[in-house]
Amino acid sequence: REAKQLLREIDDLRKRLFKGWQEGIVDRLGEFKLDLGSKLMDLDSSSTGQVKLHYNSELVSLLREVRQLSALGFTIRRDIAAEAETA
Repeated sequence: REAKQLLREIDDLRKRLFKGWQEGIVDRLGEFKLDLGSKLMDLDSSSTGQVKLHYNSELVSLLREVRQLSALGFTIRRDIAAEAETA
């Protein structure tokens, strides 16, 4: 009986944490869209000619989190999933 109660509490906590994560991401979707329009790479004009990559670490984190949560069986909102696919 106590084990069932504990499992219910864990499931409730898991759902609340996931809901909070989604709400936080939705609040920041506009910021991600602005970053998607920025330059991804530059060619160094000096003698080295190296390519400089520019990326937003938050977009990389979003992509990673969406993949991991999907693998764990969570259903990701369409707008968040679409943003991760674009990244």
